[in-house]
Amino acid sequence: MSGIVSLIRFCSAGLLRREKYDLALESPRGVCELAVTGNADGKSGYGFPALARSCLWLWVPPLGASLALWGQLPPAYQPEYFDRWVPPLLGLAETILKLGAIVISTLLVLGWSRSRNRLGLGLYGIGVAIYLASYLVLIRAPDAPWAQSFVGFTAPAFTPAIWITGIGLMISHGVGLPTRWLQLGFWGCAIGFLVTHNINASLVYAAVSAGQ
Repeated sequence: MSGIVSLIRFCSAGLLRREKYDLALESPRGVCELAVTGNADGKSGYGFPALARSCLWLWVPPLGASLALWGQLPPAYQPEYFDRWVPPLLGLAETILKLGAIVISTLLVLGWSRSRNRLGLGLYGIGVAIYLASYLVLIRAPDAPWAQSFVGFTAPAFTPAIWITGIGLMISHGVGLPTRWLQLGFWGCAIGFLVTHNINASLVYAAVSAGQ
């Protein structure tokens, strides 16, 4: 008998949460509450606003460092040379896919409780460190064999795969849209960005290797 009562309570709670969610989407205030807290009742599961735990913030350290260091990279990485060997449509696709992944990240909330979340945090930290190291090697020793090799030259393009994977593993839930849809959108844009980014870097390396 107690098992039946527990099942009824569980189902009732689920229906109540769904009703709160649907009602929240009917008003601008409700949508704002979902965006800020991640819950229709205005409460966050971890005591922090969902916006403060948005995956968006994980893009800031690597992209900020990239912007700060890009001007110090060898001439082949500078826009006046790099963009010359990138097909316009491929370059546009890379930009759109990267922006898509970043925008979707604003609707994804970080989690810490699951083992995959903690694995993601470790991958993120290691990935950012390796990503920055790939820049520093090219800046400090641009004529070294590593920097002149295909792997060394394209390292700033493929190493983001590590910290982006870390972001994906740290996702707890979505806000405003079904989590599965947001996750699919994130992974689709992220993988598309990495593919186009590495194709573009490979094309530039081919031009450098040919002495053009």
